Amino acid sequence: MDLLDLIKKRRSIKKFKQKPVERESLLNLIETACFSHSICNRQNIRYWVVQDPAKVDFVYQHSSLGWVIDGEDGLTDEKFAPPAYIAVTVPGSASHADYADAGAAFQNMALMSLQTQLGLFWIHAFSEEILKSFLNLPEEQTIIALIAVGHPAESPVAINIDPVDADKFFNLKDKAQKVPKLKTKYIVSWR
Repeated sequence: MDLLDLIKKRRSIKKFKQKPVERESLLNLIETACFSHSICNRQNIRYWVVQDPAKVDFVYQHSSLGWVIDGEDGLTDEKFAPPAYIAVTVPGSASHADYADAGAAFQNMALMSLQTQLGLFWIHAFSEEILKSFLNLPEEQTIIALIAVGHPAESPVAINIDPVDADKFFNLKDKAQKVPKLKTKYIVSWR
């Protein structure tokens, strides 16, 4: 498979099989992150792996995958909750560079997840202070993202759309399996 096909195949997974993820597979994902772009090669990002079932459940309950807010369900049902998480942290307050580095690291992990038949989901909404305390992370670390990791229980597919068709695909009730992506001609301007 060429690189463009691989990139097109990579999708966020919100439903996971209830099957543990091997430690070696998690280390492989993080190793690919270590080789990602890092602004000025600062390498500020640290990874905290959560696999213990009780801790995984706590993280699920305190992130957008499991939150129940104003009568709205979380992003996925508990029976499809991920079996592992990776907390992405940086020392002190997060900078734009830290988020850029985390994004590059996530992309490497996401591409590797295809090879290892895993699925990932970047979680940006979570109870940072609660999770930091519960996971006993060092005070100086700031959680900038959570990555849910597991064996996919869904197969979302990306499709190219025109902007006028976007409303047909954004359906949170069904948690759509077709992921709309605007055609390149709509997002690029030439100068």
